[in-house]
Amino acid sequence: MIYSEENDWVLQTIKGKKVFLFDMDGTIYIDNQIIHGAVEFLKVIEKNGKKKFFFTNNSSKPKAEYFRKLRGFGIEVFEEEIITSNRLTAAFLNRHFPKARVLYLGNYEASEEMKKMGINVIPPYKRNLDKRIDVAVIAYDTGITYEKIAVFSYFLNQSVPYIATHPDINCPSEIGLIPDVGAFISMFERSTSRTPETILGKPSTSVLDFAFSSEEIKKDDVVFIGDRLYTDIKLANDADIMSVLVLSGETKLEDVEKSDYSPDLIVDSLEDLCKIFEEENGYEHK
Repeated sequence: MIYSEENDWVLQTIKGKKVFLFDMDGTIYIDNQIIHGAVEFLKVIEKNGKKKFFFTNNSSKPKAEYFRKLRGFGIEVFEEEIITSNRLTAAFLNRHFPKARVLYLGNYEASEEMKKMGINVIPPYKRNLDKRIDVAVIAYDTGITYEKIAVFSYFLNQSVPYIATHPDINCPSEIGLIPDVGAFISMFERSTSRTPETILGKPSTSVLDFAFSSEEIKKDDVVFIGDRLYTDIKLANDADIMSVLVLSGETKLEDVEKSDYSPDLIVDSLEDLCKIFEEENGYEHK
């Protein structure tokens, strides 16, 4: 289903875009299940000579794992097309906290990737309570334990600078929405009265700066496609680029009326966009 009051103009404009930016969780797939129509749409835009980038706020996995996952679904992708909130966070730390000792609340594989990107990672375990910590980073730790929570809280109470990889409250999964970094942030706020001074990932427009640092891309060439209003669509609104909301992930149609962030087009899934590009004659408003 396609939802738009200016259907023909919006659809024709989207078809003319040169660069397609995709959220992943809830847009391309949910957990290990591909969303119907996603692979087909990506093949269509590739056939039409469009550029693409994949963005995810999910900092629980390294970039290489997302690369393998997308390839496993049959999606043609290069690693440099995948932008994760961990990559943004590492770039931010290297610029603003060079050589810092970073308390990193995250999964082991993600922390190993951070090390490869030049970050001096200290895991939040009791054995590290006597270590000097320069900055604390909260990522999406799907193996979080009470020990990690207690040690991370201890250092937040020492007033070290505090950074979050992204703000997502929930993460789509096969069993429904499950707590993400935003939910963890709320927990630590209740316990320590601290909130992150810096929150990276979407909707921060630094995401686009990072992706396009080596590309000559104009805003008018870009469309952002995602399933969250307060990250994906807010980013597009703040950056003044066109946006498409898919209802295959977190957001329901009734949520749009309550939101401050407005997509240019709403569709049930990428399957609808695939149909748009395959249509040769006009479009019916549904």
